[in-house]
Amino acid sequence: MVWTTSLRRLFRGSILLLAGLGLAGTAIAQIGDDPFPRYSALTRIDRDFMAEQRRTVDGLARSRLGRQIRQDKANDLEVLQMLIDRRLVAATDTATLQAMGVVMGDLLSRELGMPWIILEDELGRSRALRIGETEHLLFPITMISRRYEADASVDVSAIYRRAVALMKPHLPTRPFQYDQG
Repeated sequence: MVWTTSLRRLFRGSILLLAGLGLAGTAIAQIGDDPFPRYSALTRIDRDFMAEQRRTVDGLARSRLGRQIRQDKANDLEVLQMLIDRRLVAATDTATLQAMGVVMGDLLSRELGMPWIILEDELGRSRALRIGETEHLLFPITMISRRYEADASVDVSAIYRRAVALMKPHLPTRPFQYDQG
């Protein structure tokens, strides 16, 4: 199942374990008759905030694990799992848990070629990954936090693999593209 904005609206605010995707955002009032959803590029404030989130996770990994975030899938997924397994982040520390989602989102963005975007709808403003001009979206920021906060099992690599598997069928095909497994 692929999350589209209509499904997102239906399940917003619930703790979803289905398909490895969590959803987040803050409520805003609809302005006039503007149609939703609206998609836009990250603002400078968004980019700066996400850079700070990455630094937070990297600093925690360096100080508590002697490891670092390197934008390398195998390393970074392992570091995120170690932070969870060793309970180095409190279940109530939503900001750090969501920062971990940004790190995982960067890996997904690179692997799937899905850029970070802003989605605004009648329920709020969210950072997401989007396939081209479609409504196929991933919300990696809350993929880890929703599970961890609910005291559910968190297998970072499994969440990552599930997100990739859900999106791959919807990615555009490129000439001479072959599957490398």
